[in-house]
Amino acid sequence: FQGNKVVPQGMLREAVHGTAIGSPYTEGGFRELLNQAVRPVYEQRGRVRVAFTEIRAEPVSDVIGVHVFVKVDEGESYTLGKVEIAEPSPVEARTLLKAGDIKTGDVANFDRVNQGLDRIRKAVRHAGYLDGKVTTERKINDEKKSVDVTVKIDAGALYTMGKLTIVGLDLNGEAEILRIWTMKEGKALNPDYPDLFLKRVQEEGLFDNLGATRAEMKVDARKHTADVTLNFAGEDPAKKPARRGGRGERGGW
Repeated sequence: FQGNKVVPQGMLREAVHGTAIGSPYTEGGFRELLNQAVRPVYEQRGRVRVAFTEIRAEPVSDVIGVHVFVKVDEGESYTLGKVEIAEPSPVEARTLLKAGDIKTGDVANFDRVNQGLDRIRKAVRHAGYLDGKVTTERKINDEKKSVDVTVKIDAGALYTMGKLTIVGLDLNGEAEILRIWTMKEGKALNPDYPDLFLKRVQEEGLFDNLGATRAEMKVDARKHTADVTLNFAGEDPAKKPARRGGRGERGGW
């Protein structure tokens, strides 16, 4: 690499080494590799205008291959400007922006932006849009040296909670689970809720001598619903008895 100052030579070579070394060489293929592997290294540093201005290959004598020389124009560092959610969005824009927690006004680090987009995707799923897709558009302002990001939500269909089945508890225990289970039939489906619910049951000691628990979800992609089964088991008697003091009076096995 030639012309690089912001990113060390070793870091740039490491970015392409695993994929490039030993693979068939074409200039087009290598340029695509630079865009996939090296450009993100610069975009972590706000260098959104980085350009690979020249690629030159020279044959070598000891192997059937080429050495590749890349001239880099690193450009200037840009800041992250406005981040907004495009309409229409099935989830309130304020809620998604809070979930994404993408900091503006600092260096336009697109690693952090992408991490925020992952959090937005999870928020869309938690709202019941299991097939939702999240994409972005960048608007680069070369005069202000800033980048605005617009987040687009392709939500797809809303999935709802179907039937809840409880396995392994007696009538009192089942009644208590039904009382505290909040994702009722017909409501928007949060696919992570069943596992979080069982974790809460374990942590609060709702039942004495509670063993393994497991949530199963059966999604109907045609009806856009999901049935959930909660499986409870008693503690393995071969193991040390569980700490008592939970609310075991509410039910058991």
